[in-house]
Amino acid sequence: MSSSTLPPPTVTITTHGQINIVPKPQARPRFGSIPGRGGRGAPRKVCMTDPTKAYKKTLLREWYHSIGPQQRALLPLQGRVTLQAEFVFARPKSHYRAVSASKKRKHPTTNTPPPPPQLTARAAQQWEHHTQKPDIDNLLKALMDGLAPAYVDDCQVASCTCTKRWAQSPSEPSGITVTLTGTPSNTGVSANDGHVGIDV
Repeated sequence: MSSSTLPPPTVTITTHGQINIVPKPQARPRFGSIPGRGGRGAPRKVCMTDPTKAYKKTLLREWYHSIGPQQRALLPLQGRVTLQAEFVFARPKSHYRAVSASKKRKHPTTNTPPPPPQLTARAAQQWEHHTQKPDIDNLLKALMDGLAPAYVDDCQVASCTCTKRWAQSPSEPSGITVTLTGTPSNTGVSANDGHVGIDV
């Protein structure tokens, strides 16, 4: 086969973004009734609202802002999509050692700030992973629905890696790190050996 008849290389991109938001699970829809629409004139039960609708809008807006205009121009992704997600939750105060009021204040002579809170021995050894509600599958469902404009259909997500954990320090906020890999809609992207990797 001559070089002129070879198919064009498959171009894939990797988008990597940090979403500064407290992760929320997919909530059950709220139902209402419409008079006279059911059998024999009885009210018909219909889905009225999605309780996580506002959360999903914020999630998508924050992710778009994180990846930047260069990557947004390549969306939606086509074909097979690979998704990696990490959900981070801020630790409760019970995970940290109690600090006396005197240690919370700056040093009177040197004016140095107080030391950061330290994890308890139990929290440091056993509580790295977030092993309580919300369930990881509900977190992932809300994330995939919120990122729907990033691909043509969420059925394209053929491979998924998902974790949830506690923040490593008090200064680490709650958030979601998302990495999507797929074929861009903009076929005019230049490719190097058929692959383009773009990280923020």
